[in-house]
Amino acid sequence: MEPLAMPARLTDRRCLAPPLRAALIGLPLALAACASDQMRRPAPVVLPPDRQGYVDAGRIFSARAPQPGERFPDLWSVGLDGRPIALDQLRNGGSMLVVTASITSPIARRQQADLELIARRWGDCLSVIVLYTIEAHPTRDASPYSGLVWVPAENVRDRFQFRQPTTLMDRMILARQFNDRFVRGATLVVDPMDNVGWRMMGHGPNVALLVDEQGEVVMTQGWFDLIGLGPVLERRLGPGRAAEAVASPTAIHGSISSPDSPTRGWLPPGLAPELAALFAE
Repeated sequence: MEPLAMPARLTDRRCLAPPLRAALIGLPLALAACASDQMRRPAPVVLPPDRQGYVDAGRIFSARAPQPGERFPDLWSVGLDGRPIALDQLRNGGSMLVVTASITSPIARRQQADLELIARRWGDCLSVIVLYTIEAHPTRDASPYSGLVWVPAENVRDRFQFRQPTTLMDRMILARQFNDRFVRGATLVVDPMDNVGWRMMGHGPNVALLVDEQGEVVMTQGWFDLIGLGPVLERRLGPGRAAEAVASPTAIHGSISSPDSPTRGWLPPGLAPELAALFAE
């Protein structure tokens, strides 16, 4: 059987409508331009899906946050009673430690045990604040750290599978769950839906800022880390009470600086370039 011949009006360029003819002619040029643009772009820095990627992400968060010597930003939050409150008011004229968190962040959940130890030891002279922010790893919604759905295995195993809240009421519901299950000795407040606190604190899921009596940042951590923060608190605030509670930090459950810290796989394969691009200037 002979192949069907195309009608002349479809093969004759003169018979094509001007817009269609222009599109067909311009398509190869557009493809060539795209290929040339791809060649001009630098290759993405691929972070390995292990602790090194975790450390590099912490550096990104820390660099985006207020630095030592800078004033703590004038941030407003919402208390669990629904009333607005300035974070600086929570200092009560003293020092303050502010740590970001959300219930879908496995790291933030683990780190609440360390934060409780700090509150127990220095709570008389240090206001310990948990700023509940945008969900780090919502179910069925894109993670703010990848632009893709990214649900850690711990969330599935432990049933922390929640959508990204679209209203302050929805965020407040998750914040109350987080507070009831994990927060001990700290005060939890909620970042409004414009996420300005999360942005000003470095865009990280578990960033920590230590602020002194004058409202200046003393220490910035891309990841809250008791082992790194403890000596600074001792120098500035003294030994505190129940010093034996943090005498062996490597034995503390969930300490991210511990050699046994479960950080491997924090950046899953294929997401590291997106993470680097997300936080690139």
